[in-house]
Formats: sequence, structure tokens, C-alpha cells
Amino acid sequence: MYEHGIFVLFCQGDVDCQVSVVRNESRIHVEEGDIHLRVSDDQPLKLLIDANDIIPDTKFKSLGKVKNEEGDAAGRKRFECLLHPNQFAAELVVKAENGTVVLESQDWAASLGLKLAPPPLPKS
Repeated sequence: MYEHGIFVLFCQGDVDCQVSVVRNESRIHVEEGDIHLRVSDDQPLKLLIDANDIIPDTKFKSLGKVKNEEGDAAGRKRFECLLHPNQFAAELVVKAENGTVVLESQDWAASLGLKLAPPPLPKS
């Protein structure tokens, strides 16, 4: 089993990333560009994001809050959340130095490219 975290560094360009499981501290860092991050919401995870702008979907808006940085980091935004807080959670740090992070939750079926049918409506 792989026992080390992942460190991804891009100097320039946009990154489209899907994360299903993080077992050890990991980092995604983009100097010039945006990050589109899809995260499985069924695994424990401590998520820390730092960017010029952060756009979480409805699920992540309910789990954390985008905050404006102060002092030396004024103009930057930060987002923190903890998925499954009663379990050990490895940390994923995402940083877009000059870009935006779009954060979306993704269930296991969507991560495989499947679209589940909506549940049937109750009969009246």
C-alpha cells in the first residue's frame, strides 16, 4: 500500500482533479491557473483551500465557509471543512496562487461516470 501523500505542482495551466480517497497529507498547488476539484464526500477528509476566489457547491457550502484573509494575505480567500469529523481524516491542501478553485462534491457513482436514476416518487 502506498504510504506517502501526493504533491502536485503546476507552474502554469488549469487543473481538473478528482479525489476519491486521501490517506496521508497531500497537496495540490497551482501558481498560475484555476483548479476544478471534485471530491468524494463519502470518505473522511480535512480540506484546506487557499485561492483568489473559491466557489463551493451546495454540499460544501453546508460543510464550511469561504473566508476573506486579512493582513499580508488580504484579497485572498480561505475555505476549510472536515468530512466525517468522527473519523481520522488526512489533510488535503489546495492552493491556487493566482486563480480560482471550484469545489464540487462527487458520489461514488458519478466518480465512475454513472448517472443513477432519481428515487421513485411515492404513490398518492
